Amino acid sequence: MNNGIADAINQIRGDFLLLDLDKVMHERVSVGKLTKKIIDLLELDIGVSNIYIDRKRIKHIKKHIKDFQTENDFWNHIEKIDEIIENPDFVGLHPSKESIQYIKKIDEWTLVAVRVKGRDSLTVRTAYPLSQNKLQNYIDAGRLININR
Repeated sequence: MNNGIADAINQIRGDFLLLDLDKVMHERVSVGKLTKKIIDLLELDIGVSNIYIDRKRIKHIKKHIKDFQTENDFWNHIEKIDEIIENPDFVGLHPSKESIQYIKKIDEWTLVAVRVKGRDSLTVRTAYPLSQNKLQNYIDAGRLININR
C-alpha cells in the first residue's frame, strides 16, 4: 500500500477518516499514476500523470460508507485505492468522457473514478462498491476493458 494513503487513512478512521488527514488537509497525496498502458487502452489524449486525492474527495467518498457491507469493509477497500489504480481488473471511460473508471475485486467489486477532464492534474473523484449486476451491465454495454485479457 502507498504510504501516503496508509498515513492519511490512519487518521481518518479514528477521528474523522483514515488517510493521514493532517497530510491530506494541507496537500494532495499521490495514489498512483495514469500509465501509458491505460492511456493506450482507452485511447486518451493525455500523457502519463500522477493521480492525487485530497481532503474534499475523502469526505465525499466517506458518504459511500453504508454502500459497503460493513464499515470495516469500507476502510479496507478505501485503503487500497492505490492498489485498485495500479492493478485494476477492468478500466473504462465514463460516458461523459470526463472520468476513468478503475475497477477491482477486493472483497467486493470497487470502482474508483478519476477525473481527467478540465483539470491541471488527475484527481480521484469518488470510490464505491459495484454490484456484480452493474459490473456485468457495464461489460455488456462495452464500457469496460478487461485488463487481464
